[in-house]
Amino acid sequence: ADLFSPLGEEERAALLPFASLTGYRSEEVIVCEGERGDSLFVVVEGNVGVFKGEKRVAGVGKGGVLGEIALFTGDLRNATLKAEGERQAPENPQGGL
Repeated sequence: ADLFSPLGEEERAALLPFASLTGYRSEEVIVCEGERGDSLFVVVEGNVGVFKGEKRVAGVGKGGVLGEIALFTGDLRNATLKAEGERQAPENPQGGL
């Protein structure tokens, strides 16, 4: 389920000023497994690969939310995220939510 699905369009729009749009080159690491997480990511276009060690375990496309577990629980990142193709993903830092 989409993390933001309970929100209306107006509520979603109200979150945008707290996000920054970041571009990633193909194969660029967005976050690394085991590091602290203080933000979540929303895929705006393309795909992001999810890796456990060197193994790709999932792909997340447009509208997908990543990084929310570490942000909300305070646990370390449980996977590495890599851009697949040139992509942009707004980052929502902890202080912005």
